[in-house]
Amino acid sequence: MKAALRVVTACVNVMLFLLSSSNAARLLVLLTTLGAWWWLSDYYFAPWPWWMDRYAFILCSFLVLVALSAAVFWFGVRRPARRLAPSFDVFSGKASNTRLEISNWCQILRTIAGLRKGLWARYWTWYRLRLEKLGRRQLQVGASSLRTVWWFHPSAFPQWLAAFCLPALWVLLLLGPLHSNVMEQIATIASTQPQVIYDVRCVGVTKYSSRPGGESFASGAPGRGEVFAGAPVHETLDRGASGFQRTGRCAFLADGSFEVSSTPFPRVYRSLVMNCRERCDLIPRDGAAALLTDSVPVVSGEASFKWLQTSPDPSLGMTISLVRQDGTTIDKVFIEP
Repeated sequence: MKAALRVVTACVNVMLFLLSSSNAARLLVLLTTLGAWWWLSDYYFAPWPWWMDRYAFILCSFLVLVALSAAVFWFGVRRPARRLAPSFDVFSGKASNTRLEISNWCQILRTIAGLRKGLWARYWTWYRLRLEKLGRRQLQVGASSLRTVWWFHPSAFPQWLAAFCLPALWVLLLLGPLHSNVMEQIATIASTQPQVIYDVRCVGVTKYSSRPGGESFASGAPGRGEVFAGAPVHETLDRGASGFQRTGRCAFLADGSFEVSSTPFPRVYRSLVMNCRERCDLIPRDGAAALLTDSVPVVSGEASFKWLQTSPDPSLGMTISLVRQDGTTIDKVFIEP
């Protein structure tokens, strides 16, 4: 347990060193965070749960930081320490009972830093400066406390501030697109297609049989254009001048689903608002009572909802609106009949 705690505290120190003193590490963490935030969006992973869209990039960013810190700790600090100073390793349990004054520790770290160049020398020089900032050179400190003795001193504030900038970036990325028009402007400028509803598909199963002309029948040889009960329907609605039209087998459905496609764009949150105008009912996904007006989220440019025709009039009289998160209507289409 003590060995694991020593490794954890050492990795925390390496993390603080990277975030406060290494431009390359800060740039890598920033690019990784932004890349994960952009990639783990509803545009790419529609089947994921809602929380994956908003919070998975935080886990990805954190794991990258941990992996980077662990790699630098092992390959840049721990393994060279074993090779260069096998008789005294400040990370080993053998030195945990050693007590020296801060000035002595600083001299030892200065010597250790001079053993190699590059990342090794930069890390131990940074570490020595943290101890020198304590201003208590005569204070005796044990090797077991050497890793954390400077953590709670005011001089450590810039180091912790550099580390807390990452959670601040997470919060900014979580809240920014949800409360501003930044992503809407990016979608408008960067998208090669207008943000509209461009496709509606009809899905269902016929409940009765019918011949061309509308008469029903229970048996008989099938002819051209005949529709049988139990026939699956999955077809794209025709788009006319006034809206989408239920043609083909979809015209024989008394209930079913509409799958609506709209222009997708990462990190732009949309919803569909449907209105039946008392000619049909909308069936909510949670099994609640049927509604005349309902809304569903648009994920990766796709949304679907169920409907039930309640009027003898074959026309549904349905309107479907593509709506921004602030309630602004982007596009509205009609389904007739």
